[in-house]
Amino acid sequence: INDKKGIAENFEMLGDIYRNKYDSDKSEVYYQKARLLYDNLGYKRNIAKITLKLAAEIDEPDWGKKQEKEAIEYNKALKIYRYLEDKAGMANTLYLLGSRNWFFLSIHLSEDENIISHQRNITYLSEAISIYHGLNDINNLAKCYQSIAFDYKGLNDISQQISSINES
Repeated sequence: INDKKGIAENFEMLGDIYRNKYDSDKSEVYYQKARLLYDNLGYKRNIAKITLKLAAEIDEPDWGKKQEKEAIEYNKALKIYRYLEDKAGMANTLYLLGSRNWFFLSIHLSEDENIISHQRNITYLSEAISIYHGLNDINNLAKCYQSIAFDYKGLNDISQQISSINES
C-alpha cells in the first residue's frame, strides 16, 4: 500500500514512542520523516503539530542556542496556525513561546536581556490569554496567567503579578 498519510502517521507515532523513551535522536528522525510526508501531502495542520514536537526534541547543550532553535520552530508552527486560523493551535504555540524562558535560562542573561525577554513573553502570553478567553478555555487561561505572573515578577511589577495570580 502506498498510503502516504498512513505512513506519515506511523512515523509520527514512532517519534512519539521514542520521545516517551527519552530517545530524542530517534524521535527527531521519525518526526522529520513525518513532516516531510505531511509537507508533500500539503497537510498544514499536521506539519504545525509535528513542528511543535520537533521543537521539544531539540538537543542542544547551550541553553541559549536551544532557546533560539526552539523559537524558530515555534514561530514556524505559529505561522501555519495563523494561516489556518486555528485559534487553539495559535494559543498553544503562543503559550509555548511565552513560557519557555525558565529561571535557569534567565540567570545567564544581562539585566537588559532579561527585561526584553520578560516583555516578549508577556506579549506572547497576553495574545494567548485573549484567544483562550474567546475559546472559553479556563484550564489554559489559568496556565497562561500563572506564566505571565512569573514574567511580571521578573520585571518587579508586583501589582500585575498579583493581578495575574488572582486571574489564574
